[in-house]
Amino acid sequence: MKEIYDWVPWFEELANKVADGGEQYLIEKAKQVAWKADNTKARLLDYDDENIDPFSFFYTLAGNNGSDTSRSRVFPSVAEIFSLNSKLNLNSDHNFIFPTPPMINTLFHGDGKGDPKLLWRLFRQAVHGFDAVESEDFENILKIRNVATKKLTQVLFLINPKEFIPIDNQAQVLGLFEQIPNQISWDEYKKRIDLIRDKFRGCQLFDVNLFSYLIFSESLTVTNRFFQVSTNVDSTDNDYWEEFSSNNWVFTNRPENLNQNPVHMPKRGEVILVRFGSNEGRGIAVVYQNDYEIGWRKNRKLHVLWINKTHAELPVNKRLVGFSHADEQTVD
Repeated sequence: MKEIYDWVPWFEELANKVADGGEQYLIEKAKQVAWKADNTKARLLDYDDENIDPFSFFYTLAGNNGSDTSRSRVFPSVAEIFSLNSKLNLNSDHNFIFPTPPMINTLFHGDGKGDPKLLWRLFRQAVHGFDAVESEDFENILKIRNVATKKLTQVLFLINPKEFIPIDNQAQVLGLFEQIPNQISWDEYKKRIDLIRDKFRGCQLFDVNLFSYLIFSESLTVTNRFFQVSTNVDSTDNDYWEEFSSNNWVFTNRPENLNQNPVHMPKRGEVILVRFGSNEGRGIAVVYQNDYEIGWRKNRKLHVLWINKTHAELPVNKRLVGFSHADEQTVD
């Protein structure tokens, strides 16, 4: 299920190309995109060329995720025009879970009255990473008409999803805000990101965004049913943690007794505790999709969402092997 994050390198590559190419490069390329089926202009192009800024461009692009027809036209067009090497499977909705704004509100100016130089400055800072951002530039963009916390942080996330996270409605499930503020200081935004990283240790911010989206949309409910699996799946000293953590899946090579290795049992929303040996915890994940529900085969996987990727010592005295059902309990 690694492909659910294919959009991440795709957007990152695009952002780097735009940053390197500069203002005139974006203007020329944006005018070539097949934004409309009838070849009419997108709102992005309705104003002077200088208002084809990178924030409005990326938000307009994300807005075309709203329908399969628009997605299948615009995203391949952008990939071709910008000569992107990253691949994006258009046929799976799993690959397109990122902020999707309404098309009437994608511009970072009001009727061409914005601050293109400021937008380009913050865009280049964001591409370089969180620490490159100037707090004054971040806060000044929030003063632009029709821009608020949700809109700005969503685009920062699209530009660099490893360094930023949206502060929008779904972020409320993370317990960071009772109500999303229209304005937020850079220091407050930084504090919220630090809290998220502390809660979801070792995880990427795009991991957290997907998890919060699924909880907020009620398409995932985390239960108190737990299973455990070892990263030495073949009962040797081989450690498959890197494969588990980088691909968003776990598996076992011990199918001979499903009563002892009930890998077919975990349902969506149930919790997987991952370890190596008896005493070393590796991570915690939530089931997203279980291929084993239809039977065991070696190439099948139990696809998961990671919520913790840090090692921890486990107070376990007995040897645990393969995959097993853990006692039901509540975990803080």
